[in-house]
Amino acid sequence: MDILPVNQFGNIRLNLWGSLKVSSYETGSSVSPGQGIKSFMMEVPGEKEAIVPVGGNAEFSAKIKVESDSSFHFKAEPRLITEVEGSPDWQVKVYLDGVVKWDSYTSLPAEFDANLSTGDHWVTVDVSVAPGASFGDATEVGVSISSKVATQTPRFKVAVRPSILAVKTAIGQEREVADSIGARAKDGQLGIYSILLPSTIRGYVLIEAMNSDKIENAVRGIRKTHGLVKGETSLDEVSHFLTPKPTVSGIVEGDIVELVSGPFKGEKARVQRIDHGKEEITVELFEAVVPIPVTVRGDHVRVIEKDK
Repeated sequence: MDILPVNQFGNIRLNLWGSLKVSSYETGSSVSPGQGIKSFMMEVPGEKEAIVPVGGNAEFSAKIKVESDSSFHFKAEPRLITEVEGSPDWQVKVYLDGVVKWDSYTSLPAEFDANLSTGDHWVTVDVSVAPGASFGDATEVGVSISSKVATQTPRFKVAVRPSILAVKTAIGQEREVADSIGARAKDGQLGIYSILLPSTIRGYVLIEAMNSDKIENAVRGIRKTHGLVKGETSLDEVSHFLTPKPTVSGIVEGDIVELVSGPFKGEKARVQRIDHGKEEITVELFEAVVPIPVTVRGDHVRVIEKDK
C-alpha cells in the first residue's frame, strides 16, 4: 500500500467534534402581578454538533414545552468560523413546527414573532455546507427564543470534513494515475489532501479531498482514468488499508514462493520456517545443488502457490 501525501495536511485524518447528547433549559415563573405565568421549558434531545462533507447538511431540533398560550420572539444568529479568506456562507434554515420561518439564502427576516399554544412545539435548524467550503470551516447557529419573562439560546455547530472519493482507472495503471493526480494537486487548488493507493485494490485510486466537483473536472483529462465514482467512500471501508500488516501475513510453511529481491531474485523456493517477530522467512531454494536454508525478509518474496 502506498500513501502519497500531496501537501502539509498528510494522510486521512479523523476530525470528530464532540457531541452533547441532551441539553435542557427551563425558565423561571416569577412575574409581576396581573401579568400571568408564562414560562416554558426547552429540550435538545439529540446532538448539538455534527461534522459533514462538502455539499452535505445537518439537522438539529429543539423542543419547546409551553405551559400556557404565549407570544414568543425568535432570532437566528449564524456565524461562519473560518481561517480562509473568502469562504462562502453556508445555507441555514430555521423551521417552526415544520414551517420554514427563515432561510439565509432568501430575504426572510432573521427575527420573527409567533404565538404558541399550550403544549409541545419544535424548532428545527437545517445547515447545508457550501460547495466552496475549506477544510476546518464551521458554522455555529444560535436560535434565540424569548418569552416575556425569559430568553434561551440553544447553539448548534456544524464542521466540514474531507470526503474519501474513488477514481476508476485502467487495470495496472493505478500508480501512473495517482502520480498524475498528485502532480496536479501540489498547487493546492484542487483541495486534495492525500492519495491512497492500496496494493490489494486494482483499478481504483482513493483520494481525500474537499470538493468532488473539482476532482471530477481534474481527473477528466488524465490518461488511463475512467472518471470519478459517484458518492463517497466511508472511512470504515478504507480504514483497514491504513493499518500496516506484517510482511509475513498470509504466508504459511510449505508455500511455494518466488524471491523478488536480493541476490536470489527470480528463484523459486519452499517456505520452511516463519519468524513473525522479525518478519522473516526461511526458505529452501528449489534449484540449489545443496539444500541450504536461506533467510529473507517477508517482503522479498511473492507467494505463487499455496501449500495444499
